[in-house]
Amino acid sequence: MAELIFEDKFSRKVLSKLIAKHKIDRIVTSGFIMRDPNYKGLKKALEKQAVPVTNMKRVMTLSNIDSALSDKKFHHILVVGGGRLVDYCKLLCSRRNRDLSVLLTNLSNDGFASGCSALPLKVGGDFETIKSRVPKNVFAFHDVLSLMPKAFLLSGLGECVSKLQVMEDLRFEHSQRMIDKLFCQPLESLFDLLFRDFTIHNFRDREFVFRLTQALYQYSNLMRDGSTLCSRSEHEFEKACTISGVELRHGTLVLIGALVSMHIRDSKPSLYEGRRPSFTYDTLLKVIVKFKLTKNTHKALEKLNKNLSNPVFSKNLLNLSNLRPDRIGLWNYVDSRKIKWLDLFNEIQQDLYEMKRSPKRELFDVLDM
Repeated sequence: MAELIFEDKFSRKVLSKLIAKHKIDRIVTSGFIMRDPNYKGLKKALEKQAVPVTNMKRVMTLSNIDSALSDKKFHHILVVGGGRLVDYCKLLCSRRNRDLSVLLTNLSNDGFASGCSALPLKVGGDFETIKSRVPKNVFAFHDVLSLMPKAFLLSGLGECVSKLQVMEDLRFEHSQRMIDKLFCQPLESLFDLLFRDFTIHNFRDREFVFRLTQALYQYSNLMRDGSTLCSRSEHEFEKACTISGVELRHGTLVLIGALVSMHIRDSKPSLYEGRRPSFTYDTLLKVIVKFKLTKNTHKALEKLNKNLSNPVFSKNLLNLSNLRPDRIGLWNYVDSRKIKWLDLFNEIQQDLYEMKRSPKRELFDVLDM
């Protein structure tokens, strides 16, 4: 399991100490970090280190993984970045039996500490999830994470909110006792982020960034051997969108996927098999309003509505029930061909609008328990 080390201040000296302590002999980063003026302090600190720095300029796919860093010797690399760069380097180190640690620069998803990587087969190709190397350490510095574009942060928050839907899907396959045992720590961190009575003045607040990092990290640890426990019907919706060319961030799409699944589930009480749900469609709406994600979600839904004119997208939505039948979730019990997608997206839009105006969205009323 990767160890999470969260600190407030990053500096060249702090980085040098980490490199020496963990015997890191190469740094790998991305062109985005090296080009973006917001990261000039980080770039300068990387260039001042005694170990070589590699700027990964290639398009990262499964087809070129074996040629990556093939002329470089290393035993333990430090990946400075997030998202696909981390996934690529985890698989690279697995193939070459090397160690890696991660210095996070964004919180766009929950894969940074996992033991699997999601990568496209080729440029523009379908993504495959493959077992890879679990990082030894994940270093997170508040002042570095505060530099990330807001879109990355909103994606990570959407990923966290979507876990409420995952918890409901898991009940189709696992006992409540098993879920409670496995998800004790992840749910505690998720509750600390989503439901505790604290005020967020802005998304750069140290307390918010720490809680978001911790929640994503805890769920990432559940994916040591694969994503089965953290990825259900909301991710199948995301996959249908991605392979159709819908250009929205991963976390935004899984959040919409969670809304879709929760809306359908709540309209079919028989799916609960007589038990009371822990989280409902109403729960998601309230959390979205609490974190002021309403505008971002509205824009995403409008984009999805426009994409419905694309026959490939419409076809992939209709085939959701056949996309990943081995991953037990809502689409095993609901026929996606019978969903009126335009009506569904419009209903979610209207429900978000009404929840934002509702006097019944106080913090104490977020959990329907």
